[in-house]
Amino acid sequence: MPRGTEVGAIKVGVLCIPHQTITALGTGTITDSAYLDAIQHEMQIVNYPITTSMTDLFTTAEAAGTRVRLAGRITDLQLNVCYPLAGFGDFRDGTADASVTVEWQMYDSVAKSMIFKTSTTGYGSVKSMITNPGIEANEQAVGMATRHFIAGPEFQYLAHTNPANPPNTVARR
Repeated sequence: MPRGTEVGAIKVGVLCIPHQTITALGTGTITDSAYLDAIQHEMQIVNYPITTSMTDLFTTAEAAGTRVRLAGRITDLQLNVCYPLAGFGDFRDGTADASVTVEWQMYDSVAKSMIFKTSTTGYGSVKSMITNPGIEANEQAVGMATRHFIAGPEFQYLAHTNPANPPNTVARR
């Protein structure tokens, strides 16, 4: 998403009245490493091997002999955060809802070709008052989008083509 794209609103008061817009890569969004953490977490839950470094994604992949490379691009993000006690000076604790669409691309390093491209959507919601609710809701949304990708038939086919030795994957945002 281009920097500055409006993706939601920060709302205040008991009625959650819009106060400020949230823009991509601006106020209230999570970092690249947080997205990658959410993706890696979901891959680890299903015991799918990940070879990556948080700072040097593709060099690590080459050194580890990674065959399949995974890239995810955020194509849509909606994030609304409410701070109901903002009138009392509390702009820290609140609630949030987020939805995210991720375009996934898988590249086969051996065949030197794109294996497939697909998109998945995820949703996250924080209903109880917590600190930084937008970040939590956003991470939940990315986690759900990743789970939808993992459950998809293309990924399942690739993951189980050789069950004893699934291809290594590099996660990249």
